[in-house]
Amino acid sequence: MSVSVLDQLVEEGFEQGIEQGFEQGEVKRESKAILRTLNKRFKQVPKKIEKRLFSITNLEKLENLADFAYDCTTLAEFEKALK
Repeated sequence: MSVSVLDQLVEEGFEQGIEQGFEQGEVKRESKAILRTLNKRFKQVPKKIEKRLFSITNLEKLENLADFAYDCTTLAEFEKALK
């Protein structure tokens, strides 16, 4: 049984969709983890920082920010790193 070009394209699109969904889930989890860390350390995170944090879609940048969330001494310092 041969697979048509259309079937191959559909399969590739399906796999790409799954991959993108997985990455989006990872981005969201990382953003939430950073927010939890900041809330734990600084008690209350301003909405503008939260909004900026959740606008970041680059997982590598978020992973770096997660490390920085532990090391920064103030929220202002963390906010600078968001830019």
